[in-house]
Amino acid sequence: MRSLKFFISILTLSCCFQSCFIEDRGMEPIPPKTIEFRTDIQSKGQIYYSLKDSKIVGESSLYDWDLGFDCRKNDFNIIVNSSKGMAAFNTGDKDFEKPFKHEAYPWKFDHPCGDLGMTCIGEWGDFSFENPQSFENVYILNLGIDREGKKLGLKKFKIHGFASKHYLIQIANLDNTNSYSLVIPKRPDYNFTYLSTRDTGLIVHIEPRKQDWDLVISTYLDSLKDDSPDTKKITNELALSAGVLQNRYKRLVALDTINSFEHLNFFDLNDLEFSHFINAIGNRWKKWDPDSNDYKISKYRQFVLQDLDGFYYAIEFERYQKIDVNKSIIRLRVKNL
Repeated sequence: MRSLKFFISILTLSCCFQSCFIEDRGMEPIPPKTIEFRTDIQSKGQIYYSLKDSKIVGESSLYDWDLGFDCRKNDFNIIVNSSKGMAAFNTGDKDFEKPFKHEAYPWKFDHPCGDLGMTCIGEWGDFSFENPQSFENVYILNLGIDREGKKLGLKKFKIHGFASKHYLIQIANLDNTNSYSLVIPKRPDYNFTYLSTRDTGLIVHIEPRKQDWDLVISTYLDSLKDDSPDTKKITNELALSAGVLQNRYKRLVALDTINSFEHLNFFDLNDLEFSHFINAIGNRWKKWDPDSNDYKISKYRQFVLQDLDGFYYAIEFERYQKIDVNKSIIRLRVKNL
């Protein structure tokens, strides 16, 4: 009798633990959903998507911005628009009024993985202060290329400092024409505050709030892996490629090459290695096939994204079609785990 009571107690505890484990998953599985994105480099070259809400939450052109300013409380990184191949060079010169030549400077690029400790602007000042003290160096900005591969030109750029939750900057043409100063605010609900250097500078809305999106379909700068007609070579190592990036704010992505999309489930997650790199998906789901003169979707390459609430989504790519030089179609399936 005592052993029977003990068995019943163990069974009850087991059921309780199982119930708690299921609750930790937080979601009941729903049928896979097919999503098709139609991109247009000029008007909606960057499409922001929320997996939780199953909808597009923002669109922007690749050419709407040039610089992004970190909005986190104690971080002061500045990124360039890698989607059009932007780069920068630190001249080490502090005289902003000095004219600079148009030439092939030894350009540096933001690292494709999105690590903010590996930007081409780098540590522009002493960040140990509450308000960072600028080194006052002048940077040359390479504005990248347009959709036809034409160079967009150069500008010079200086960060004067940071005060009252604002970056203090100056921008001009290399010959000192069209010189202007701006204050760039931090906006805590966003990853970055974005700036277009056109005319006399303009703060522009690019990304939705960082809480509201998971993926962005975009052209991006990545390692040169193939000679497909969809890539634009920037250097011998880097090219612009069409793909998918993840939100850097509290999102993680893992690649699964073992399971099929249909059979991948929550209990397979422990076998996966999750990455915070924004190009963890990138273009690893397709490859150019010169024999068929077309793209092939890679088999048994599905991705799992963990969102900021701790929920998991499996993503399988089904189709990539280049319609013309500006437009393309990406189709994928998503299911929650």
